[in-house]
Amino acid sequence: TLTGNHRVLVQRDGVWDWVPADALKQGDVVGEPIVSGYGERKSLCITDRDHNGPSRSVVLSWSMDLGRFLGYFLADGHLGPGDGNHYDIFVDFGPGEDRYVEDFKELALQLFKRVVTVTSHGNAQRCYFAHSGMHGWLKAKCYTDEGDGRRAKKFPLNLDEMTDRKSTRLN
Repeated sequence: TLTGNHRVLVQRDGVWDWVPADALKQGDVVGEPIVSGYGERKSLCITDRDHNGPSRSVVLSWSMDLGRFLGYFLADGHLGPGDGNHYDIFVDFGPGEDRYVEDFKELALQLFKRVVTVTSHGNAQRCYFAHSGMHGWLKAKCYTDEGDGRRAKKFPLNLDEMTDRKSTRLN
């Protein structure tokens, strides 16, 4: 199930584009980009630091785990202000999504060596952890400026360069 504001990769009149889920029409072809083997990008390099220790470069291999983390973030995540002290990465999960909360906690520990804090947020569970390097990468790669001060999320890789897709037609 998708909420109306989630974007879905759709082919209409032979053109692939991201459209809000509430704008899907009968006959749309819904696709899923396949990113394995995309170009030569095999890793992501970000900075990290342990509490008050010195910054160091960390290399994260592109993997199913990193893909899952990005999926959670793109679907229901947002960033804290990144004001020099607060580099929080937030993802909200709805009622009945406890297994995804646990998966997100495991991913943050495995990928970033961070323990996730979980709090109540309305009827949702808000998960967050601080990581300045990943915060900066997500801010630079997963958002686009809408021109009026608003920012919209985007997939961090160029979909036009991805030729293989899995797709299905909506009936």
